[in-house]
Amino acid sequence: MCCLTEYSHNYCAISFITAVEWVPPTLIVILYCICQTVKQILKDERKYYEDLLKYSREHLMLYPYHLSDVVVKGLRITPFSYYTSMMAEIMTQEKSYDSLPNFTAADCTFTVNDYIQPFGVQR
Repeated sequence: MCCLTEYSHNYCAISFITAVEWVPPTLIVILYCICQTVKQILKDERKYYEDLLKYSREHLMLYPYHLSDVVVKGLRITPFSYYTSMMAEIMTQEKSYDSLPNFTAADCTFTVNDYIQPFGVQR
């Protein structure tokens, strides 16, 4: 935990739980700018992946499995939810299943069946 406190216009104090260190204000400004930049990058990164998935879904592309660690953990979009939303969008546009590209249709069928199959076995 870090707390910034200004004691004079020459120096600021960064107080940690265990120790207090005196540092020049320019270092405080640099650290603040770095923290803000990292926050902005993380926001932009999330938006980038959201836009990527939106574009992929609109153009009926395959689920980006190579990015699944980021997409599933960060955005909580699984292949099942990706393909079900894609299929829902196709149905609302009143398009046929044949409008899907071959590889997307095959992966969609495999993924949806893979999630549904355990429920059929339990009956």
